[in-house]
Amino acid sequence: MPGTKPLRVYDSVDDRREIYYLLARLPPRRRVEWLSYVCKGAFIPNSRTRPHVSPKTWARAEQAERDDSLDEGLTTEVFFDFWTMVANYGLDVAAALEVLVRVAKKER
Repeated sequence: MPGTKPLRVYDSVDDRREIYYLLARLPPRRRVEWLSYVCKGAFIPNSRTRPHVSPKTWARAEQAERDDSLDEGLTTEVFFDFWTMVANYGLDVAAALEVLVRVAKKER
């Protein structure tokens, strides 16, 4: 069952800052693609409920590619959506962050 244990493992200011920084380094569309990818690993046991990236978030990513003033808001949205999936859907934080680090390294 989802819970707060994974949150406590990574719940330090430094960890949160590093995750936000890695997300911000990605182009807007790549950021949302990462979120969409990690959604596949989030679920509630014995339920068909699964998170997904909303069409509005995809549209915001597209807008942020053309308007830098929207970029920080998109980063914040993806950051909070990620932590929501950790708390509510039991997302494997370590696996998701491993993918984030790998994607961020490719963007260098």
